[in-house]
Amino acid sequence: MFGSTVSSDWKKGEIKWKGVHEEKKYEDKGKILEIKLESVLKYTHYSPLSGKEDIPKNYNTVTIKLSDKKDGISVVLTQDNNTNEKALKQSEKNWNAMLDGLKELLEKQRACEKPAANKSIAKSGAEGRSIGCKSLLHSIRA
Repeated sequence: MFGSTVSSDWKKGEIKWKGVHEEKKYEDKGKILEIKLESVLKYTHYSPLSGKEDIPKNYNTVTIKLSDKKDGISVVLTQDNNTNEKALKQSEKNWNAMLDGLKELLEKQRACEKPAANKSIAKSGAEGRSIGCKSLLHSIRA
């Protein structure tokens, strides 16, 4: 999530996010419920910034499913437990921004994998800084 540092062993169990949002430090948490390499990631998520009590009914469940398509990869993302229309709209806005950033990053990776691109520079739109293809590929695989 937006500039978070994620802590997980990427197996069923604990996952944590740390970062700063709108000048407020946060430490979100959840549990990985399902993980299948290159196909499914399902986890719960709770943020103290929500102002809600840390109890199971206040957690969202996020499911990300990947599937092969003729012309690429399909990404289907769902999030439940949006408590009202405002929360739903904010969630949609956040996830759309994240998915747009992911698409941009992967398109840059594709460009870097072309032989002529090895000396080129990819521009990171999110931070407005330039990074080389080797750095970009490392960050995608890390």
